[in-house]
Amino acid sequence: MSPMILTCKLIHELSKVIVLCHMDLESRNILVKLVEQPAGPNGKSKKELQLAGIVSWHKATFAPFSMERGLKDALLGCQFNYDFSWYRLFVDRTKHLMPDRFFAAHEFVVKAMVKMRLAARAMDCSHSTTVHQQHFYAMEKIGSDPDYMDGWGRLPYAKDHESPSESEYREMGNGVIRHSLFKRFQEIPRHSWPTDLEFLFDH
Repeated sequence: MSPMILTCKLIHELSKVIVLCHMDLESRNILVKLVEQPAGPNGKSKKELQLAGIVSWHKATFAPFSMERGLKDALLGCQFNYDFSWYRLFVDRTKHLMPDRFFAAHEFVVKAMVKMRLAARAMDCSHSTTVHQQHFYAMEKIGSDPDYMDGWGRLPYAKDHESPSESEYREMGNGVIRHSLFKRFQEIPRHSWPTDLEFLFDH
């Protein structure tokens, strides 16, 4: 992994783009309400969803928005971040928050966030989070742009691929956990296993 150098110029640019970042802006943390709109010319009323609130602010911090975006790239495919359609919507709708005049600084932060997360997991490739992400990438048929700024997208041969269902992801996640537990239990004499766990791993 190539080194990254944070220059005084980049630090100065980043100091100009500090905002309040939620740091976990997933659909599960966004509350909406159904609101009835006034009747139109045809006399029929319409209903639409409106933002009611955003919850779970305990990770919020003041930082360049690219830090939140970089974290989202790094965590895509983890156990609780497998909604690829939401990820793409987030990336496309927030590009304007990283304006071109500060592009170099934002690009540095996005790359740094992704590389730090990947490096932290490199020491244990069998960790459940790492395995879960690799399965996720394969199931979604996605790859990352070389400079990271365009985010994760469908591979060229899979433009029309549809995301797996939530139940499929839940089963995949359960399989990863079962495999991880099985490896841990290999360190314990088999005759010491609880009967129900032995049944689980044997089937």
